[in-house]
Amino acid sequence: MRSDFGLYTFLVGNLIRIAEARHQSRIVHRHGSGMTNDFTSNPYTRSTASVLARVPVKYGDVLNGSNPNCIVFWHFTCLAIAVEFSTLELAAGRDGEEKAKEGLDLLASWAQTPSARRACLHAAEIFKAMSNRQTMDGTSFLTEVALFYACLTLGLYLFTLNADAEDNEQDLSTQEDGADDFDIIEDVDWVSIRSLGLNFEDEDATIPLNHEVKRFVRSGRDFRFHDLVEQANDVSAQRVFLSYASLLQETGRWNPQQYC
Repeated sequence: MRSDFGLYTFLVGNLIRIAEARHQSRIVHRHGSGMTNDFTSNPYTRSTASVLARVPVKYGDVLNGSNPNCIVFWHFTCLAIAVEFSTLELAAGRDGEEKAKEGLDLLASWAQTPSARRACLHAAEIFKAMSNRQTMDGTSFLTEVALFYACLTLGLYLFTLNADAEDNEQDLSTQEDGADDFDIIEDVDWVSIRSLGLNFEDEDATIPLNHEVKRFVRSGRDFRFHDLVEQANDVSAQRVFLSYASLLQETGRWNPQQYC
């Protein structure tokens, strides 16, 4: 019988593989960042992405169980492939203003890729899982860390994405009335999506063309987050940051001595 502990052990092993691949990418390109276009296309990373894509099939009962920390950890591991965490920290100002500009430039290129939009899906699903978490669930290995990086991923994606000028000028209230808006927090059929966006090979030929998640990952679009249409601008990014910050604050208040 598969267990939470077994899934955690499996995912930790894959996190180590991803960290090793990131390290090798930095050595090869010698520019201090793993945000290279070919990271998700190298064979080592593709094999890891394929393995992670099968987790909803092999561990579906565990992921959909009562412990939300399990699915948060899986999303976090997928997030580690789709975005370089140290670049997110750099763009957020970890090493000062000048380095932050360098990080934002790297993220601006990344934000145009399917990997970025796949990362946004995982970031949003982490938010949803943590929003539905009960106090009795507690937090597990890297849960708060996952929420933090999910915050940076979705917020900085919106902040750095270069939207078309016409899209930026579009009336937001008009979009909010549209029936075809994509809600990024809605449930995703990960079994069907497989490794779409986690590598640069076109492995999505069998996914229906009208699949809204496929359209989002491949082409991008505005999306709903907390019933608001979020466009690529600093206002939307600020709303996302505040939503995650509030959730982080609530998560950090859990004290095991108080409830155990």
